[in-house]
Amino acid sequence: MRSSPRTLLATPSQEGLWLLHHSIAGRYLYNCPFAFRVRGPLDCVALTTALGMLVQRHDSLRTVFVSKPEGLMQVVHTELPPDTRSIDLSAMPPQAAQRELARLAEATSLDAFDLERGSLVRLTIAKMTPDDYVLMFTVHHAVFDEWSTDILIRELGVLYRIAASGGDGAEIAPPRMQFPDYAAWQGRPEAAPEMERQLSHWRRCLMDAVAPVMVPADHRPNPGHDDYRGERECFTLDSSARRALDALAGRVHAPPAAILVATLALVLNRYTRERDISLGYIVSGRLLPESESMIGMLVNSLVLRIQFAEQSSFEDVVQQVRDLLFDAYSNQDVPFQKIVRELNPARDVDGHPLFRCCVNYHVAAREVLALDGLQCEPFVAGPEIAQFELLLDACPSADGRIECRFEYRTNLFERATMQRFARHFSTLLNACLAAPSEPVSSIAFIDERERDLLLYRWNATGRDYDTNAGIADLLAAIARDMPDKAALVAGDGHMSYSQFDRVTDGVAAYLQKQGIGPEMRVGLCADASIDMIVGMFGILKAGAAYVALDPEHPPSRLAYLLDSARLSFVLAQERFIGKFANSGLRSAALDRDAALFEAAGKPESVRGRRAEQLAYLMYTSGSTGKPKAVAISWGSVLNHVCSFREASGLRADDRCMLFSSFAFDGSVEEIFAPLLTGATLAIHPERPIPIETLEQLIVQHRLTFLDFTAGYWNVWLELLVARGKSIPEPVRQVVIGGEMIRANQLISWDRVDRGGEVGLLITYGPTEATVIAAGIRYQGAKAGERTVHRDGYLGRPLGNLSIYVLDDDLQPVPPGAIGELYIGGANLARGYFDAPALTAERFIPNPYATEPGQRIYRTGDLALRLPDGTLLHKGRADNQIKFRGFRIELGEIERCLAQFPHAQAAAAAIATAPNGDPTLVVFVMPAGSYKLDVDAVRQFLAVKLPSYLVPQRIEITRTFPVKASGKTDVAKLVEALEWSKDGASAARMQKDESETPGEGMAVEIAGIFTALLKRGTIAPRDNFFKAGGHSLLALQVLSRIRQAHGVQVSIKDFYLQPTAEGLAGVVERLKQSNAANGRSNSTSIARSSRT
Repeated sequence: MRSSPRTLLATPSQEGLWLLHHSIAGRYLYNCPFAFRVRGPLDCVALTTALGMLVQRHDSLRTVFVSKPEGLMQVVHTELPPDTRSIDLSAMPPQAAQRELARLAEATSLDAFDLERGSLVRLTIAKMTPDDYVLMFTVHHAVFDEWSTDILIRELGVLYRIAASGGDGAEIAPPRMQFPDYAAWQGRPEAAPEMERQLSHWRRCLMDAVAPVMVPADHRPNPGHDDYRGERECFTLDSSARRALDALAGRVHAPPAAILVATLALVLNRYTRERDISLGYIVSGRLLPESESMIGMLVNSLVLRIQFAEQSSFEDVVQQVRDLLFDAYSNQDVPFQKIVRELNPARDVDGHPLFRCCVNYHVAAREVLALDGLQCEPFVAGPEIAQFELLLDACPSADGRIECRFEYRTNLFERATMQRFARHFSTLLNACLAAPSEPVSSIAFIDERERDLLLYRWNATGRDYDTNAGIADLLAAIARDMPDKAALVAGDGHMSYSQFDRVTDGVAAYLQKQGIGPEMRVGLCADASIDMIVGMFGILKAGAAYVALDPEHPPSRLAYLLDSARLSFVLAQERFIGKFANSGLRSAALDRDAALFEAAGKPESVRGRRAEQLAYLMYTSGSTGKPKAVAISWGSVLNHVCSFREASGLRADDRCMLFSSFAFDGSVEEIFAPLLTGATLAIHPERPIPIETLEQLIVQHRLTFLDFTAGYWNVWLELLVARGKSIPEPVRQVVIGGEMIRANQLISWDRVDRGGEVGLLITYGPTEATVIAAGIRYQGAKAGERTVHRDGYLGRPLGNLSIYVLDDDLQPVPPGAIGELYIGGANLARGYFDAPALTAERFIPNPYATEPGQRIYRTGDLALRLPDGTLLHKGRADNQIKFRGFRIELGEIERCLAQFPHAQAAAAAIATAPNGDPTLVVFVMPAGSYKLDVDAVRQFLAVKLPSYLVPQRIEITRTFPVKASGKTDVAKLVEALEWSKDGASAARMQKDESETPGEGMAVEIAGIFTALLKRGTIAPRDNFFKAGGHSLLALQVLSRIRQAHGVQVSIKDFYLQPTAEGLAGVVERLKQSNAANGRSNSTSIARSSRT
């Protein structure tokens, strides 16, 4: 036996585990616990002796790890006894004993190992009664794997018998190979060419893979604070399913595991809509026959990238997985950590790189401990630890079934979610096995009860609103009931309901005398004023439809609207009349021609079914580069008013304010809901209303009801929180919509809502569904209760509306799965004005209609339902976004820039600043060597586009990164953006001028980056890992920092602060902490380098 420790380089897999052990909060993540219940007269001395013999037989169990300048080393000691403890609980009352057992189990499972000192093998023996014991083992994964578990269990049974009879185990043949020998064989120089060939295979397969796909989580993880606690959802595939699975596997010459992998990929495809899915697949890694009896960390993870094609059958998918498995087996020599280092994917502290979901298929049943004269059975002791976010573990049983379990992290998923996911997995597998040749898209995985819930019960929103009433009758009734009440307030003036009714009658009568009537479009151009509201109501009373002509729009935009809407007349304030002088249109001035309107008298009643007549055209951004006009009927407006009133609790005694431009559909809600309820509407001339003046306006106008975009709300919220204020009285209700609401915003709301006195209604809806289609009343945090704040609340459908979440084949997806959101019901627009093809594309027959002729609108929004039916927003299925309340087609900006001289290409995107603020950014590539001027680009866009479409950031870059498909990789352009501490971006794109790094410690650390990466000058704000850094180089960086400054920065901090600037801040904080605690830097160095 060797008398001194053997030292050699750790394997890449061990190095990866060592790094994770030192970088994550839960250092127990790679503890491998397992336990048995033993009944009978256990010989505890023999058992601990047997475990000691076993440790002496296997070098890996006497191994520790030491970081040295040349790298991480594994040190094999000649002797390193296991950590064994015996605890007698038999004298305790049964309940107390069980509580103590639970405590011991948690300590045995979760106590962190000291990887530098060892031992990395732990056994706790708990004596419950003289004939009842619980054996709790824990071994660190750096020296152990699941295959090793079976070896340990088998050998421990043999060695226990020998120890009990006084033997020393010398008669048992030693393992044919020890782990250090295997590690040396794996790293032999002559294997390098084959290793490089295999590495090239993985580069080809994975270099353009999309971000890892995961089941939509119930909770947002807190990076760096995952406790890795897990649970298991167990289920069984019965013998008939096993026979069908084996039959299909035999028919397509695939291992049974391929069918389970294919099913998991398919369920993920259904849950996420992703067609490119990478899954992990665990293999033993025992590439030599001699390694099969050896304990050690040999296990490897392979990456299987499954890509779904149109009309693929289940057999097609299984065969694809079969081929992927065979290719992966042929290239499994490369440790997973080397693949990660080579590809250097974007990653977070807690997430697994390259895949989020993993499959572990056992070819045989698990070993059970066998001790002479004793009954042993597996025992669940201690909390579950989830090494992966989601793991499918499957093991064939002796009775012809397959025992399956999903292991999942509880900080991500609720038990009910995993129960539902496991049910869908089983249902889909059985359905696919029954019809393996059918297209997978046609195979259902929800039952009839769930289907009825999704399509009908959650859409039972019928209301008896009167949507045939005309606006003239509705306003006249309010004027009769409250003639002197203020309808409109602006500055120092106001207009009562009786005045408002009379003045709008005059405008309507005048228009009718000009031949204006139903289905005719009248342009309206005014600033935010009483004139604007009078014009709007006058047009509608005449039976016509209004078209908002924002005076702030560029002339080219206004000209397009005049032409495309085919206007019959224009109403404008006198100062804007000149904008239409050359249009050939008849016009009248709302302010100048007041006498003409008054003389016109009362309008005639509008003929026909008013509910079906056009009320307005609202223009939204279009992907063709030109805005499109949404045509809304009066009945849709009135249904919206009624359903909104019911959802929000709007009352006649409320005082409201107009926040939106009348060219934005939010104004429909802000204007018509209050004025058709009998409330008072205040109007402020500035657009947008300065946030600093909002509190003053609330007091001045005694506002009780606020309705604005989520973006405006968030700015106000931040201001209130920063000033330590609550929402001022008399505000009682706030309504927000237009953008996704984030959980952190709701947490801030809880701080300012006057203890829950102020209601918050979160709304959702596109212009094509008359402002909003869904809403949810936020309940807020309650004392003593755990409040779950989620991103993207949309709510549930409002009155007379239906919402469906469907897949690409218009089939419903279950709660927890992402699908495209479709809207039906009374708020639906007619379609797009003068665009029948586009209307037919987006407004389609409702496949789940309860009455003939019903349609649904394809929103392009992605959503999922919570178990109670509440909808959450999950992004877009196309290139459209909501930005600060406005709907934007990024293609409209890109097509506009195609007309800019010397611009070769453009790509627009929304980037999110570190503080969460969205930023509209456009990247422009100059033609040839031409130097583009940012200000010139911005001025060009300002002339062509409305202000909300002009990007905040314009970045000039010489090259665009491209995907394997040849398309521009916009995500990489966005990734390259840098942000200042106040959230402003400063893209480090390829520029003509070289950048000079900043000063101080950040420059020093950037110099370390540069020296180690050998890739040109690295600036203080460059991301180390994106610049080519990996874990080994990271260790060297931290070693140099420790030598220079005497502080130990953790790997975790490096992952969280991967720039020189960020690391400099960490170093400064550590130095200050040392000084405050009276520690010298030299002491810190001595402590941190001790082994």
